[in-house]
Amino acid sequence: MPLRLGKAARDSVALLLLNQTVQLDSFGIDMYGRTMGSIRIHGMALDSLMISKGWAWFYVAYSKDELLPTYEAAARAKGLGLWLCAKPIPPWLYRKLNVHNKRLYDNCRN
Repeated sequence: MPLRLGKAARDSVALLLLNQTVQLDSFGIDMYGRTMGSIRIHGMALDSLMISKGWAWFYVAYSKDELLPTYEAAARAKGLGLWLCAKPIPPWLYRKLNVHNKRLYDNCRN
């Protein structure tokens, strides 16, 4: 049975943040007028937590954080989150696929 990884990731973050106080560090506005920033919980950035739990990819083009690849490697080694999939595909590649090929990756198929 295919796993619904997007929903699992969303639920994981929701549980992580439930009844918690978070810190938002704003560092600007993007070209669409959205606030750019980092969310911290218990002193750790949310992106770091997501990557370490296997619910997010480290995107080299947008981050210089030297710890994130380490978190991703550990999650891969443990088979956490999206790393349960035999052939996960990064979102930046998935978005370039045609409709037929996207269907092949819509769910985690081991």
